[in-house]
Amino acid sequence: GSFEMGSPLTERGRESWEETPHTIEFSQEFWMTDVEITQAQWVSVSGVLPTGLSGSGFGEGNDHPVYFVSWEDCQKWINGLNRTQFTFISA
Repeated sequence: GSFEMGSPLTERGRESWEETPHTIEFSQEFWMTDVEITQAQWVSVSGVLPTGLSGSGFGEGNDHPVYFVSWEDCQKWINGLNRTQFTFISA
């Protein structure tokens, strides 16, 4: 598949560093979730909660979304998920 990515020159609030619209084509299939990854799902793959989560006041527990994760943390988690047979199904 493909999609158009970018910001038209006439778009309100457009930043100077934004690219003009261009087509992005996918070279392989991928999966995407439409809901947050829960803390239980994060632990089921990584084995631990992210540092700083406990006592933060943003919500703790299996059904709460995971937060305080970096892009690098997410890449490690996704690599771990890709090595498993887990299937997450949203309600």
